[in-house]
Amino acid sequence: MILLLLLSWVAFANPVSDGAKAWEATRGPDALSTWRAAAADGVPSGVLLYDLGVAEYRVGDPARAVAYLQAARRLRPRDPQLVHNLARARNRISGAPDPVGAPAGWMEFATPGELGTIALLLLLGAAGGLWWRRLRAPDTLRLPWLVTGAAGLGLAATVGHATWDLVRRPVVVVVDAPATARDSARADAAERFTLPPGSEVRVERVLGPYELVVTGRGDRGWIPRAATLYVGPPSVVSAGSRASG
Repeated sequence: MILLLLLSWVAFANPVSDGAKAWEATRGPDALSTWRAAAADGVPSGVLLYDLGVAEYRVGDPARAVAYLQAARRLRPRDPQLVHNLARARNRISGAPDPVGAPAGWMEFATPGELGTIALLLLLGAAGGLWWRRLRAPDTLRLPWLVTGAAGLGLAATVGHATWDLVRRPVVVVVDAPATARDSARADAAERFTLPPGSEVRVERVLGPYELVVTGRGDRGWIPRAATLYVGPPSVVSAGSRASG
């Protein structure tokens, strides 16, 4: 366990430190390059994503800032400074539809890891209580421990479903240029609407170089995968993932 913690620290502490030094030295592009490389190496920390989002905002790219800050908030949902800066970045976006929400309302104030830990503790407590009742106090009530176990199972199922939804239906952000949404996954299909940079949409399906997205107001259309930026754990839109029909 100690070795894993040290490896995690080495993986993420050095890039953040190097990027911060580059930024303090007014070498913004160098800082961005360092942080982007660190974020692309694996599942980055909330601190790294936050620093990257703030850096993107400072160099005048609010769309990418939203992508990184949004991802950081999934890891640090109760961080008031992060929430504030995400709102500032969103305010710089013009003409974008309302952002799509998280798969579950509780993700606004807790992470899947936190609730998963609570679910595990409930299950362990229920198992321990039933074992103690069987060996030490067979005449005591079993119902409280069964209720505790059921609560743990229910919470674990809730966390699992929301986590799977993030993988199967991730949120992406349109960057660099407006993305034209079409009726089907073809360049010559009829146009439906246009998404400006900074639009936060949820991917419902992937087909080759196109993804079917839904906006916060419920509009659906196919847009090029290359038009969006995804920041998060491996999902259907990650590099190297297989397109689904």
